[in-house]
Amino acid sequence: MAEAPAAARLAAAPAGPRGERVGCATCGATVDALRAPRVALYGGTFRYFCSSGCREGYVPPIEAPPLAPAPRSPSAPAPPLPALPAAGPLPDDPAHAAPAPELGGLLLGMCVAGCLASLALALAGGAPAIATARLVIAAVALAALVAEYALAPRDAGDAHPLALLAAPVLATGGAGVARVSGGSPLESLLTLAAVVTGCAAAAAWALRRERRALVAGRERVERALGGWARREGASGEPVPALRLRPGEEITVAVGETVLADGRVTRGDAIVAPWLGAAVTEARAPGDPIVAGARVVEGELTLLVTAAGPDRAWYRLTCDPLRRADVHAEVVRAARLFAEPLAPFIAGGCALVGYAAGLEPSELALSAIGVQSALAASGVAGSVGVLTGGAVFALAARGVSYRSVEAFDAASRVTVAMIQARGTLLAGEPDLVGVHGLGRHDADDALALAAGAALGSDHPLDAALTSAARTRGIRPELLRGVERLPGFGVTATDARGRRVAVGSRTTLLGQAVGTGVAEPLVREAEAAGRTVILVAVDGHPAAVLSFQDAIRSGARAAIRHLLDAGIEPVLVGGDSRETCEAVGRALDIDHVRAEVPLHDRAEVVRHFTETGARVAVVGRTPRDDGALAAADVSVALGAAGGGGSDFGLSLASGEVRDAALALAVSRRARAEALVAVGLVLAPSALAGLTAALGMVPPVVCPVAGILGGAAALLRVRIVGRSLPAA
Repeated sequence: MAEAPAAARLAAAPAGPRGERVGCATCGATVDALRAPRVALYGGTFRYFCSSGCREGYVPPIEAPPLAPAPRSPSAPAPPLPALPAAGPLPDDPAHAAPAPELGGLLLGMCVAGCLASLALALAGGAPAIATARLVIAAVALAALVAEYALAPRDAGDAHPLALLAAPVLATGGAGVARVSGGSPLESLLTLAAVVTGCAAAAAWALRRERRALVAGRERVERALGGWARREGASGEPVPALRLRPGEEITVAVGETVLADGRVTRGDAIVAPWLGAAVTEARAPGDPIVAGARVVEGELTLLVTAAGPDRAWYRLTCDPLRRADVHAEVVRAARLFAEPLAPFIAGGCALVGYAAGLEPSELALSAIGVQSALAASGVAGSVGVLTGGAVFALAARGVSYRSVEAFDAASRVTVAMIQARGTLLAGEPDLVGVHGLGRHDADDALALAAGAALGSDHPLDAALTSAARTRGIRPELLRGVERLPGFGVTATDARGRRVAVGSRTTLLGQAVGTGVAEPLVREAEAAGRTVILVAVDGHPAAVLSFQDAIRSGARAAIRHLLDAGIEPVLVGGDSRETCEAVGRALDIDHVRAEVPLHDRAEVVRHFTETGARVAVVGRTPRDDGALAAADVSVALGAAGGGGSDFGLSLASGEVRDAALALAVSRRARAEALVAVGLVLAPSALAGLTAALGMVPPVVCPVAGILGGAAALLRVRIVGRSLPAA
């Protein structure tokens, strides 16, 4: 897309090895490591050269012998890490820019100019000399087009050159045969040759212009992720990032970029959590981190979970075998029309023309026109630009897909099931009310509840211990503590009383009558609060109410889903009244309440059995059961952790970005289908009418190029509306 709303926002970083490409050791120009003209070994390290001149002019650096590390006491500060090697320039560096794109634009311009000149000469009449001049000009234009396809590097998303050149070659060759043999359709063939060749050149130019943003985005990703990393160990020698392997440990100092997905094993740091992130977050041992993150403060040691083309930000943007703009379902379907199906469709139109009584020459012209309309329209290219732009837009928000199949699955989601606690809600409830019942004191009940919460990391237990500490209440020491499914505890206090703490449903399961507490419970739940009961010897002793704030971005997340036609479903373990109050606050109509964590996978399977495509948004490991049962699992804050079971992983914990990922995937698919229709509808209509003899065959390529232009224009408009970083 012309303005690359997402790709252009990815942050630039020092250049380095890119894929299988490395910098020339002398001049820095990028060369293919597998096909470098010259390779030499210096000091145990391979050096690559772009020419024999650079090899002969290379002066190896004088390396000082390594010094044995001096022993230091545990309290002594760590020595500074050595600086990483400077990276070489990229091809888009003005000093080393390749001339191929300029030459390609020149050849395409010559081709279009020649075709226009041939059409202009048609106005001068049909004299043999003019026909010969037109044929020569058409042949030169075709030669320029063939040379451009032969010299320019082919993108993985391009249709095969044979499919694109078939119609121009057949039309120009047919015109040459007709000129030599004196055949009657010479004028029609000359006109068709000029039109199909010019349309093919114009389509190629327009498509490459729209792809510039994706190319720039890929170069930024490769540049940022293709530097040098420092293996953890005694030597600490820098190595190319592409040589890292899962299971190794690397050290990342302040100001450096993380070059592999991994988990923090040592150190605490403040990082920009993904490539181009405008926010910072803390990372500590055990936290996942994704390649492209930048250390702002501190130092980290990481255990590599993915490297090379398997890195989260690299897979769908740069790897030719997994790029979304090449292998997405809609893109592959669109490419079928440009390559294998185009000749068959052209043949079908010829059969229609034969049935309509057209002459053989007219049938040939019609088939060539239809082939040109389908092949040169850029249908697959325009859909690929849209799909790639969507992936880059989400990458700028910290979203990565496991595979292109995950992107396709996300684009078909109809139901998004979102966990309430820790996802839509902040996950940090506060104790806002303690009401003693009967002769039981509220502080004594809180001491019992805080004692039952000791040793648990559940958010409600953390709120209980925090509230007791704030109020100066010592937790009661309990024995025989048994934790119940869902949220609940039974135990015995120092006086031998049987204590039960939990939700109303849990206490009813323990044969505790809750009738006396019902008025307070209903009042608290109507306000959207979570209610916990404390029972002593089978009788309610206190009602504890907790308030959990709605997470920032939760309302925007639900709005994104509703706008995309995805039904949000709230799932929580709280009472129905509490969950429905949260649902009303967020405009969620469908609520599943009082569902324990271990039962939520069954709820997901219930939806899938009805034919819905279900996405689950949650956090690992707490929501792993529901995530595993979903058609599309969206894991918050899991990018880089090595979890291969999640369809979408986010570097952040923002539920808004998770919902946005589903909405953008769905919209990209819908808009891609619209683009396919914009291209194929005029081509099909023109081909059918030409086969019936209602319009001249030259209308077919013109209809195809107009449809392609309309599709690219819509792609550009849609691209500008993709989410900003």
